[in-house]
Amino acid sequence: MPHNRRESFIYMFFLCILFVVWYVFLNQQSAHPEETKIANSTNYFTILYDEWSERIDKKGKEESYEEFKKEYNDKSYELQHNAAHIIGELLYEKEGLSGLAVCDETFAFGCYHGFFLSSLSQEGISIITELNNVCADNFDGFLNACQHGIGHGVLEFAGHKNLKKALEMCEMTLQEEGNFGCSGGVFMEFNFPGNVFSEELRAREYEAHNPYYPCDSENVPEKFKNSCYHSLPQWWKNMGQVPYTDMGNLCVNVYKEEYRNKCFLGVGNIAAPSTGYNIEDTIKICLQMPSLQSIVMCRTGASNSFAAEPNMRKYAKEVCGTDFKEDRCMI
Repeated sequence: MPHNRRESFIYMFFLCILFVVWYVFLNQQSAHPEETKIANSTNYFTILYDEWSERIDKKGKEESYEEFKKEYNDKSYELQHNAAHIIGELLYEKEGLSGLAVCDETFAFGCYHGFFLSSLSQEGISIITELNNVCADNFDGFLNACQHGIGHGVLEFAGHKNLKKALEMCEMTLQEEGNFGCSGGVFMEFNFPGNVFSEELRAREYEAHNPYYPCDSENVPEKFKNSCYHSLPQWWKNMGQVPYTDMGNLCVNVYKEEYRNKCFLGVGNIAAPSTGYNIEDTIKICLQMPSLQSIVMCRTGASNSFAAEPNMRKYAKEVCGTDFKEDRCMI
């Protein structure tokens, strides 16, 4: 695999796993109201599926994917990402596991998401080990990034009401990092379902009286709670429009320090894109956190988010500031 593709998975580890892209999507909705309507239309994606299926048959998978990226380059985020899901599904259906090599990070990794969703939906639980082997064979040390995509497919297969079952299935991927990997994909799919053909699955509504669900429930085994609490700030912001100061108070009331820290990391990771990667404004958000430790964790998450964007990576250290070590804010 080319080196630049492997580097893209480093970015995926931070960007996709840490749930940045969905904040961008919600900010763009108001700017593209017609495209947002289209992007939620099952009929539209049925037509798109047929169109690109025919094009792949005629021109081949590589040429068709390049054409797809050019044609959707100026569309809204939601339309781009959901359409890329369709391409990923088609690549699996037509090429099997070898089709994964065509996908890249374009449109927030939508091609990867669709590929794994389709493979698990069609083949069932028995294919998880094989998918994990593909990740290991092709993506070297970036298993977490590849496994994240598997997580989306795992929950799609298990059903969105079977969160615990899906997380248990993640153990088949031999997930190395408890915060991310397959479980990160499961929680992202739980909060923001990616099946564009479903009229029933929509982003999970925010409930102010129950802000920690599902992390504080028996549906999430202890080993996956870090990953779960890390995912909550993105859901709070996107679905509840919770102010950052209130997010800090929500995180500080998480019952265990380990989980609190993950929560504050999650705040930092959505703070960066919410400011358009403005260093000063990002730091101002983190300074709204209720303690020094929580500020440090928030700035760590924000630094990771800057590092995930190739054009912003050089500013990651500035997000940390001179009082912190290297290009991360951990002390």
